[in-house]
Amino acid sequence: MESYAHLHDFLGGKGVPSIEEALQNMVYHPLHRALRELIQVTLKEEVIGFTLDLEESIINNICTEMDPKLTLVFNEVEKYSNNDCSRVLVKNEVIERFRIFSTMMDFIEHSLTTEKEEYKLLKNSLPILAVDWGIIYSWIFIHLLGKCDNENQGYEFITRSWIDEWGLTRIIEWVLRELVESDHNTNEAVFLVKLLTTHQNWITELVSGAMTSDQTIRNIMSDPEIQSFIQINRYKNALWFNKENFEKLIKNLSIIGLIIIRSRNKLDSGTLYEEFILLFKTVDKWLETAEKAKYQLDKFFETMND
Repeated sequence: MESYAHLHDFLGGKGVPSIEEALQNMVYHPLHRALRELIQVTLKEEVIGFTLDLEESIINNICTEMDPKLTLVFNEVEKYSNNDCSRVLVKNEVIERFRIFSTMMDFIEHSLTTEKEEYKLLKNSLPILAVDWGIIYSWIFIHLLGKCDNENQGYEFITRSWIDEWGLTRIIEWVLRELVESDHNTNEAVFLVKLLTTHQNWITELVSGAMTSDQTIRNIMSDPEIQSFIQINRYKNALWFNKENFEKLIKNLSIIGLIIIRSRNKLDSGTLYEEFILLFKTVDKWLETAEKAKYQLDKFFETMND
């Protein structure tokens, strides 16, 4: 009963559609507030101009402001997870991935000539619509939280479970509202952030040789949530999947793949280039195979093996 008394005080007597959601919001309010304050310092006019070529001085100032805000976020994460983590390492990863994303266009312009096919592939992979930005932006600030519970294998699944358990969907929705027109349906975008969180290490497994491209896409598409997103359905004794959602999924996997490849190869330009090429050859193969199979699931996997 004490928790309901606290909820009454928290709501200030206002009615809510769901007591369970309201309780969740009350319990995790300190974490939600810390995340909002962190993300708010990055929502500068220059950042939300969707250019991906910010000046270094602007990025440096934002990253400096992010550091103490990230400390507050991980203070709250540690309280809820009852675990200590190497917060400095995780903080640096978040800041680095924000920096990489915010300078992606500048990196492409200075690394490749416009005549190269790789230049076109990289540029075409970048987010275009505001909702695309909101998806990656939300992912950057949430996807590594599980490292406070387990810095090794499996932290991505911990983060994914916390999104639901800790009500972090509200933070994703808030970011999307900040960047996207108010009448836009954000449900699909929120779902994509969850999927990208679960599969954030797909490119690491590929470039390390732990999985082939065929094994990677099989692993991704074996996830029930992925199957739901790409709308696998049975029609006339065959399984089919949705072209539009499959392409959205692959595009967003490509974007986070680009971010992670750059974070893996800060100094080695040769390896960086090789891994970029592997990424694009892989996603091109997936998209081409899906088209050849006419989005029939069994044919897709059969063609992948050819």
